[in-house]
Amino acid sequence: MTAIGAQGSALEAGRHLLTLIQAHPWLFSLAAFLAWFAARIYVTKYHGPFSKLPGPKRAHWLIGNGIEVMNLTPKDAHQRWLDGTEGTVKIPRVLGQHYACVTDDLKASQYMWTHPDLFIKPEGGRKILEDALGLGLVAAEGKLHRRQRRVLNPAFGWPQLVPMAPTIFEKAYELQRKMFRTLEEPDGGKGVDHVPGKRKLDVLSFVSQATLDIISLVGFGYDCQALGDEPNELREAYNQTLATVFNITLMSIVQFALGRVAGWIPTERQRISHAVRAKSQEIGMAIVAEKKAQLLASNNGVIEKNSQDLGKDCLSLLIKANMAPDLRDDQRLSDAEVADQCSTILFAGHETTGTGLMWTLYHLACNQDVQEKLRRELLEVDAREPSWDELNALPYLDAVVHESLRLDSPVPMSSRVATANAVIPLSKPITLTNGEKINELHVPKGAEVSTPIAYINTSTKIWGPDARSFNPDRFARDGIPAQQTPGVWGNLMTFLAGPRNCIGHRLTVIEMKIVLFVLIRSFRFEIPPSQPQLKKTWLVIQRCVVVGEDKAGPQMPLMVSAVEN
Repeated sequence: MTAIGAQGSALEAGRHLLTLIQAHPWLFSLAAFLAWFAARIYVTKYHGPFSKLPGPKRAHWLIGNGIEVMNLTPKDAHQRWLDGTEGTVKIPRVLGQHYACVTDDLKASQYMWTHPDLFIKPEGGRKILEDALGLGLVAAEGKLHRRQRRVLNPAFGWPQLVPMAPTIFEKAYELQRKMFRTLEEPDGGKGVDHVPGKRKLDVLSFVSQATLDIISLVGFGYDCQALGDEPNELREAYNQTLATVFNITLMSIVQFALGRVAGWIPTERQRISHAVRAKSQEIGMAIVAEKKAQLLASNNGVIEKNSQDLGKDCLSLLIKANMAPDLRDDQRLSDAEVADQCSTILFAGHETTGTGLMWTLYHLACNQDVQEKLRRELLEVDAREPSWDELNALPYLDAVVHESLRLDSPVPMSSRVATANAVIPLSKPITLTNGEKINELHVPKGAEVSTPIAYINTSTKIWGPDARSFNPDRFARDGIPAQQTPGVWGNLMTFLAGPRNCIGHRLTVIEMKIVLFVLIRSFRFEIPPSQPQLKKTWLVIQRCVVVGEDKAGPQMPLMVSAVEN
């Protein structure tokens, strides 16, 4: 065949292919996607950044090991995948991806969390948080996060939080009264759960109402009245956010992996999320406008950053700092950015504390000896509202809170993506699948590394052979903890580490201690006779549902009775 003939044949084939594409565009698109997907899996498996790391086999050709995370929890899945390893493994994910999972290698974790500009939240996670909460402190990265953090930090120090204890006590006793009233109502319990003098209550609902009221008051001086019976639009919008966004499904896994591309997928989840976000932003803007007006009116139209006679809640402090005359214009936050902090403060301050209290009450119900020992210590305190120093001097209360936050971290894992090529140092060598040993992990730009918080918190190398059981007495042992983690509080990774640690961790500890002080002195908590089977669920926050009652949403049913004093 001549060159001209070959060229003509190629042109004819090209025209034929173009005709096929025009006639069947969707079929061609599908074929192109499958070809791309097959190439991606091949490249990732054999030439990807973590291809030679050890790790579990891919459980599903499309979504990797996501099904295991859905059916288990991050802690349980990580125990299955990581027990017996050298510390770092690859976990198959959606669309042929792998990500490195740093486990008990504390040197690697230390490096990651002290380099926040090099390791940021994955785009999918940021998209979920931004859709729900706006660009507040939780979703922000880089310069924006540093600017917000610098303004908010003063509101979350011990000197600022300790004076808020009376407000927390007030809401804790309001919770107590509501629970007493519920116990006095006719018991609707059925079967074996109908016990005279006791009542099965969803304690998650009760403590969540209290912590929502607390964080809204200390966060921005607004009472959500969650413990009351009157409707409240901020509370309703916030509850809709939790119900629609923070629920793990197959689609949520795919959307997390696709990042901002997921925004092009018209799902019901997306529609509701955007509608709820718009309502939350509207309410937040109204709160900010009212707060600014109050601050200006109370100080003759001038707001100074160090004014002592204005609001002490963190939103007031943020507004004062943001309107200070000495702040450059390019450093100021817009009202919309300030309003985003309302949703962020509610979520970060409410969900973590409410979930932490739920798991604490559950563990106390499972361990009656621990509950009785704690009650004896608390009843020895004469004051109805002890000072923070008195409360902080109760060793067993501190141990119970510490142990609960260790065993069931409200946030069980956290992932980060490298913004540039990085080299993570390791405390011990890793043996690759080809037999080679490495002392550092090379992470290319865009690769994801995950810190399994709950797994590290329950490491036997740190907390002893019974690390996966509830035992507050472990803190009295010599040599515990056996290793130091980079965590910001209690040698735990619960509140993360480095510059991106949880800004409200001190408030969480104060709230938990005060609410437990009131509840354990007043009530006894037990597992219901029917022994409902619980299943942990998570997306950002780890909660639980009753098996067979999934549609009821997260709950924690416990038998509650009054303590006779």
